Amino acid sequence: KGLKSTEEEQETFSALTILQQLFIVLRSLGVNDIVRISKDREVLFDDVTGKPDDLKPALEQTIKKLGKQQLQVFDSLTLILLHNTRDQTFLFQLKVHRTHAVGEHPLQLVINAFPRALAVDGDESVVARKLSVVFQNQSRYDGFVSRQRKALVGFLQEIQKTFRDRMEVDAVNVTTSVRIVRPSSRVSSIAEMPLATHNADVDPAFSGCFGTESAFFYAWLWADLCQKQAIRCNNCLVVDANGLPLETLDGEGVEAKSHRLFKLSATTPSTAADSGSSKAAGSTPKSSAKQTGKGESWLKSMGRLLLPEPGSPHPDSDIDFNDIEYGKINPNRLEIKPINWAHKKPSTCGSSGGCSSCGSCSGCSSCSGCSS
Repeated sequence: KGLKSTEEEQETFSALTILQQLFIVLRSLGVNDIVRISKDREVLFDDVTGKPDDLKPALEQTIKKLGKQQLQVFDSLTLILLHNTRDQTFLFQLKVHRTHAVGEHPLQLVINAFPRALAVDGDESVVARKLSVVFQNQSRYDGFVSRQRKALVGFLQEIQKTFRDRMEVDAVNVTTSVRIVRPSSRVSSIAEMPLATHNADVDPAFSGCFGTESAFFYAWLWADLCQKQAIRCNNCLVVDANGLPLETLDGEGVEAKSHRLFKLSATTPSTAADSGSSKAAGSTPKSSAKQTGKGESWLKSMGRLLLPEPGSPHPDSDIDFNDIEYGKINPNRLEIKPINWAHKKPSTCGSSGGCSSCGSCSGCSSCSGCSS
């Protein structure tokens, strides 16, 4: 229903309605492994055993635990999911804002991507050896990032198509933000990685989700290797060990060998929403890009999120979505915020699917990682 204030109209909708629609979209994409469900700041479901294909039972458990009435009382509903393709591991974070100003985005999708070839499989030293090949020279580095970007772009296009087909979201527009993780000190094993907290305000890679350490580990070596191998980094956002922004680097970029942020023996600079003289990677004009307050620009998909009117939906037969109260939704936007965890050069493909800022990437941290 619509709520009115003296300054702006507000829009609300049912959590059950959106859960139903998201379940259909995720299942169509083959994304069935959920690791966390949160309502506002309360964690309702947290997979601490790494059980696969648990999306359906987790949603049923959450609905049963809260009941239909409680599910309607929330400011934000967040789902974090894990998904593997042949080349990459993805962390999805879907955040739904129940009440929002007209013209703002009620649904936000953040995807962090990591190259599966760099995941830890028993011995962290193997990852270091694989990275030594990637960082052998600038050409090999750029080639690795380019291949990761190509894999990401294909997956992003599939996501866009699925949202259009399943949720009738029109004019999806995707861009990306490239990031490099700057640890406070050198990391050589998973045990030395900083303990993450359940912080819903940072990207899912930093939220301490169970089972993601092996995929994310390589990222903590990335900045140090950029410095040691004299890699030039541009069009990216450097973040600290908590995922908070330190500095944005523009198209001219910097030589990591001589830049203070890449010298891990130096003190980590204080976080800043937009420090440095360069613009955020993948930035867009203020008129069309909503700033997150973390220094990066949002790559967003603009369109309409149309949910069915009462009596018209076709609920999934596997989940009991009975007695759903359908809230009317005015034209809204769906935001897709891809985070490219691998340093990349600006794309020139011009694809509306978000190849340009949205298609770079490799894994997470230090410049490698991606998001969609």
